[in-house]
Amino acid sequence: MSEILTINEFQLDSELTRDVNVSLPMSVRNNGSLFVYVFLLPTDSSLQNAAWSISQSGPLTRYAVRQPDTFQLVADSQAQSKVSSPSAVDTDPVSHWQAQLTVNVLAGHNVLFDAQAIPGELYRYIRVTDNGRYLPVLYINELCNRIKDLVPLNKTSKMQQLRVVYQPATIGQLRLWTTMLESFKQLRAFGFQDREIDDMKGLIVDTNLYALLLTFLVAAFHLLFDFLAFKNDINY
Repeated sequence: MSEILTINEFQLDSELTRDVNVSLPMSVRNNGSLFVYVFLLPTDSSLQNAAWSISQSGPLTRYAVRQPDTFQLVADSQAQSKVSSPSAVDTDPVSHWQAQLTVNVLAGHNVLFDAQAIPGELYRYIRVTDNGRYLPVLYINELCNRIKDLVPLNKTSKMQQLRVVYQPATIGQLRLWTTMLESFKQLRAFGFQDREIDDMKGLIVDTNLYALLLTFLVAAFHLLFDFLAFKNDINY
């Protein structure tokens, strides 16, 4: 294990972005896997002498089928189109680098939860000290990992850039993200392809949460009015 980034004087309520270069061992370049561990500690402390610490782990690589080369349907006489035949595309999954790591911490982490009403989606992430103090809820957001950001790895990929993004999150956001992630796992078990699930991720990640809720609300009212109109037609 090697340390890739340390942020001192970290503010939980402030967003930040850092770009770091990660050295890849030969095992990862040879179609292996790599994971990251994120630790949150009190200021001016280390893992050895910290009064408390919380951690989460997540993958930095992902096995996926190498995307075929794109081709140009319309080109002038000076440009030459590049075409990939379907038979030339490798269908075996290979290790890809995830260029972004998104970390969230529950905003207002010092809020006390009712022991009998802790949200089931967040239960696994909640840590309590011996004196009953709730620690910050740390979460690695895998919904932000999109297929378009994956970089295929090979034996020459000795160094890769990783963008570390931190954003505070609300309880509602964390509950929505964890619920959707579990739903995507079930859809994959039902036979949904990664590309289809990735499109659903884009609907959640790339759309403002309030705009998404407003869309669902408008759709619900639209269905209600259609039902009432159909009911009136039947009564008539």
